[in-house]
Amino acid sequence: MLSQGNLRQFLFCYNDIVIRLRKSGILTLAGFLLLASFSARADTSSDLQSAQNQYAQTASQIKTLNTKSQKMQVEMAQLDATISSRQTALANQARSAQTNGQQSNLLMQILSSSSLSDAISKAMSITTIMSSETDTLKQQQQDQETLSKDLATIQTQQTQAQLLSAQLQSDISSLQAKVEAEKEAAAKAAAEAELQQAQAAAAAAAAAAQTTSTSSGGSSTPVVSTPTGNVHLDTSSGGINLAQTSGMVNPSTLANYMAANVGGAAATWYHIIIHESGGNVAAQNPYSSAYGVFQCLNAPRGSSLGTQIQIAAGLYHSQGFYGAWLRWE
Repeated sequence: MLSQGNLRQFLFCYNDIVIRLRKSGILTLAGFLLLASFSARADTSSDLQSAQNQYAQTASQIKTLNTKSQKMQVEMAQLDATISSRQTALANQARSAQTNGQQSNLLMQILSSSSLSDAISKAMSITTIMSSETDTLKQQQQDQETLSKDLATIQTQQTQAQLLSAQLQSDISSLQAKVEAEKEAAAKAAAEAELQQAQAAAAAAAAAAQTTSTSSGGSSTPVVSTPTGNVHLDTSSGGINLAQTSGMVNPSTLANYMAANVGGAAATWYHIIIHESGGNVAAQNPYSSAYGVFQCLNAPRGSSLGTQIQIAAGLYHSQGFYGAWLRWE
């Protein structure tokens, strides 16, 4: 995670970049939305990390409280047993004194004293012995009451921590769902940015296009023309990666995609793709500026398949199959 100082520096640089790009006209609306979605995702990810850290701390607190509670419950049980045993002993002692005449014996010991001070000393000793057990019992009962209060406090803290843990789990689930939603929004914004880039590339290529074509090895090099309208590409079609910039694309899959998204017969698109490049997304014509799977003139070198499709769509809508590609037939 970014520190507070690094985060402030990042946000300052981020805002400065956005302002400069907007002033220069480089940052399109889709690009701005893409940057904004990145910022939102960073905020949500930070909130999620914070919630997960707090949840871990709460879990540790609950573990500590559980340990204390278990220990205190053991102490409580031991104290209960001791108090019960002492109370039984005192009761037995009282019954024994009444049954065996121990009270009379104690009185005779006092009366048989040689002096008043001796009698007082014996009486105090007997009183001390008899009251010692009672005092110990009272102290243990007070300890039991204090321990019971402490245990109740810990149990209250346990309940509060468990409630907080449940709330944090709910927050984490919500933030995880939000992160996924923002990822989808970012992917959509990226697709829109790719679409605008492709449209801009098609327009730039059209402005710089030649009015003639050069042939080599039986292949044609079609002239790029300004599209009659922007083509919305389906980014979810199976088998087509609009961001692909190299390697081979399946001609049949691409032909079906072109027919569905651009127009025209899939068989004709297949014929063009096979004749022009064989499905090579980065195919270059050594004799002209033709490039890509459709071999369009002035198509940007290294351009994505999505960009090449937009340029081909412009050609198809402005010149048709025979005006752009099939002149070699």
